Amino acid sequence: ARLNRSMCERSGGGRHMITAFLAELDTSTRSLTWVNAGHNPPILVRSGGALEHLEDGGLPLGAFTASRYESGCSELRPGDALYIYTDGVIEALDESGAEYGEDRFERQLAALGTTGAAASLSRIFESVDRFAGAAPQYDDITCLVLRVAAAGAKFGAKPS
Repeated sequence: ARLNRSMCERSGGGRHMITAFLAELDTSTRSLTWVNAGHNPPILVRSGGALEHLEDGGLPLGAFTASRYESGCSELRPGDALYIYTDGVIEALDESGAEYGEDRFERQLAALGTTGAAASLSRIFESVDRFAGAAPQYDDITCLVLRVAAAGAKFGAKPS
């Protein structure tokens, strides 16, 4: 709420807004607490394949001084993966003007299974690039992948 009020003071009467996803991960408990301020909801893919959209939050920062924000909390479990992405991923256009879309993105995430974070990121970008073909990129395409190590894995250990 303080960040929103500060942004409202600088937003020219609501003309400039910022979407944001703010999160804190307690690595000792794997508890993720977040606030989504109008950003594309990050997707938490559970190790069993279920998809959860992290929507709790409120309006984009700078929209209204009195905006209220709710926080969400999830426990990350071994094998889970969190995907935080910008709208440029799902709004990427192909040569005919069709969007990559949320459904295609979710299918791509489901297909990744237990793929590691770096390889998952590469496959997402490859999928968007293949879809877009020769169409020019008009927006940033940004994605962050956080994969929770399998039970018993040591932090920083590389898979064999």
